Amino acid sequence: DQLLELQHLDQKFNNEQKDDQEKLDNVEGEIEAQEGRLLQLRERLEVYHSMKEKYERLMCEVHSLESEKQALASELEKAQVDPTKGCSVAIKRKLEKVEES
Repeated sequence: DQLLELQHLDQKFNNEQKDDQEKLDNVEGEIEAQEGRLLQLRERLEVYHSMKEKYERLMCEVHSLESEKQALASELEKAQVDPTKGCSVAIKRKLEKVEES
């Protein structure tokens, strides 16, 4: 009778051990999946920061070009009012060049 009970307890223990191992395997699989997603997120974040940096540099360049365009337009306007103060043709070319950029 004790032997039968021991066998039953041993079988129960083995079944619980199998269940626990399956749960452990599932958790390990979930952890690996989460690590993969985290790695993808990290890579995308690096790409985002790179793109943001490029965007900010380009915006600075645009602002600089806009300022140059305004200055050239102002010079052109002054030269057209009084042609003796500057060469409007050269200023027009510079302005067109900036506008093309």
